[in-house]
Amino acid sequence: MADVQRIRISLRYFRGLGSHIYVTLHPEYLEAEERVMKFNRRETARRWIDHVLRTEFDPDAEVVWDSTETYRWFYPEGD
Repeated sequence: MADVQRIRISLRYFRGLGSHIYVTLHPEYLEAEERVMKFNRRETARRWIDHVLRTEFDPDAEVVWDSTETYRWFYPEGD
């Protein structure tokens, strides 16, 4: 039986001058193939994720979402 391909996906929100969403897509079986993209809207980020999963990976691959979406400020308070 072949190993199941596992793809980890995380969403991170950064706020400062505007908001940005960073998506990290990391196929665990291909160490060098991690992809990071930046988006202004969550909907656009989700469309990109769906497109990449549909066109570049086996449909039987296991998708593992990071359990929490993180929110961070670009600049420390007072900057």
